[in-house]
Amino acid sequence: MRIAEVIGRCTLSVCHPSLRGAKWVIGVPLTQEEIQNASAGKSKKSDAGRNEAFVIYDDLGAGAGDLIAGRWLVLRRGKKNFRGVEVAASS
Repeated sequence: MRIAEVIGRCTLSVCHPSLRGAKWVIGVPLTQEEIQNASAGKSKKSDAGRNEAFVIYDDLGAGAGDLIAGRWLVLRRGKKNFRGVEVAASS
């Protein structure tokens, strides 16, 4: 389980029909220190040094600044995904 902070929304211009109407948010996974600071009310004003952001399906209505918990699959460049297909490097 990972904790992430929602930093924005994402809109898909083209998607699979089964995903129509879905809400997508952009979230940044937090380190343990960042989670402790957030729970203590200390906000980090800068995005410098933060982890890479993810696009996350949201069916609960999270908004910017909210903390969310979930599990997600991370595909690394040059590695094989869950179907054994190599993930292409993005430009």
